[in-house]
Amino acid sequence: MSVRGKKLLIGRLALVGVIALASASPAFAQSAGVGGNIGSFIQNIIDLLNSNVIRGLAVIAIIVTGIAWMFGHLDMRRAGTVVVGIIVIFSASAIVDLITGGGGA
Repeated sequence: MSVRGKKLLIGRLALVGVIALASASPAFAQSAGVGGNIGSFIQNIIDLLNSNVIRGLAVIAIIVTGIAWMFGHLDMRRAGTVVVGIIVIFSASAIVDLITGGGGA
């Protein structure tokens, strides 16, 4: 791996770390052990993933993907992967309801 590649990898890992720290939520501080309610813990994580902060990050990801594709730094296959990934993440509960026949309230 070249020096430029290593610097790029370190930069990407640093960005992922900053995003992970910035999206910390009280949901992660809950106890899932003795006396903890695992259902509410999981629901809090789902609520975090459906929050406005994560939606804003998804919009930024699509903008950056579009700009990179427009300037030829990203192929259409990778751009499509980003968009499809975001679609799956935000429609996950509807997909589960469709599969299980649930009618979430």
